[in-house]
Amino acid sequence: MKRQKAKTTCNFLEDIPRIRLANLPTPIVELPNLSRVLGGPSIYIKRDDLTSLVLGGNKVRKLEFLIADAMNQGCDTIITAGRSQSNHACMTAAAALQSGIHPVLLLFDDYPAMDLGNLLIDRLLGAECHFFLGKEYDNVEIIIQKVADELRSEGKHPYIIPIGGASHIGCLGYIIGAQEIKEQLNSMGICPDVIIHASSTGGTLVGLEIGRRLFKLDVPIITMSVYRRSEELARRVVQEAKETIVYLNLNLRLTPSDLTIYDQYIGPGYGIVTKEVVNTIQLFARTEGIILDPVYSAKAAWGLVDLIAQGIFKSNQTVLFIHTGGIAGLFAKSPELVQIMLGRT
Repeated sequence: MKRQKAKTTCNFLEDIPRIRLANLPTPIVELPNLSRVLGGPSIYIKRDDLTSLVLGGNKVRKLEFLIADAMNQGCDTIITAGRSQSNHACMTAAAALQSGIHPVLLLFDDYPAMDLGNLLIDRLLGAECHFFLGKEYDNVEIIIQKVADELRSEGKHPYIIPIGGASHIGCLGYIIGAQEIKEQLNSMGICPDVIIHASSTGGTLVGLEIGRRLFKLDVPIITMSVYRRSEELARRVVQEAKETIVYLNLNLRLTPSDLTIYDQYIGPGYGIVTKEVVNTIQLFARTEGIILDPVYSAKAAWGLVDLIAQGIFKSNQTVLFIHTGGIAGLFAKSPELVQIMLGRT
């Protein structure tokens, strides 16, 4: 049986197909212990790691629209791609299965010796996993199309979800997310000076930037890139924004100069655990009992902590940090984490 479609909470978007997959709204809570330790601003956290669906994360907001679009088109297979520890791929598999659609995951990281973290969950879900060498990731879009063509030749009706769900459909998730944040902040009487989050493909940022303009969320956004250099990510975001704006027939415009993207917290590369990342995970855990993932949120939080140390955020200011989830990746990185914690690297 197909999952019942639900209208959005926003009249502007209520005619666009959407299914309920996430437990929304996710809470916004204050982190007074962390603020005190850092001697910095008042820090609040948006717990998008608590969206439900496997171990939670921000991707489910996008999947509510993407899976609904696939169902609306009568598709029987979902194809998406990512690294072997992709939280997006894992959540896509779970969302597809809940909706009666077969998930096909294309995973790029050579051939993992053990099924850990998100890959373990992929296996538990029974997702169809295909592995590719990490160096082939540069050709991921070509490979996705090739797999889709093969499935079509077998009589299947595949639906392609881009990496990270970053498309004009996927971006709708955080347009609604921006409205949710605005309503929560209003009800709490909070007016943050900035919103900080992690990004790789840019879909979350596009939704937030469009949403904050639509719903008058007058708070600047700082994005901590975890993969692409700032110029490249800005180009992707502007292009995705154009496509989304055209799709929604909006009178809006987004340019690279509208974006604030930091890329100095990527470290040695995507998904590589560093001492700074481990220290940040420990800091949040030991002050507030909140666990960050080592690939996305910990790097964004490292950026937040560093900006506070530099005096960029003052003690009389307020920061809202978005925890985008991905906790399963922590367990896949446990050997590196432990080595750093024990001072062996």
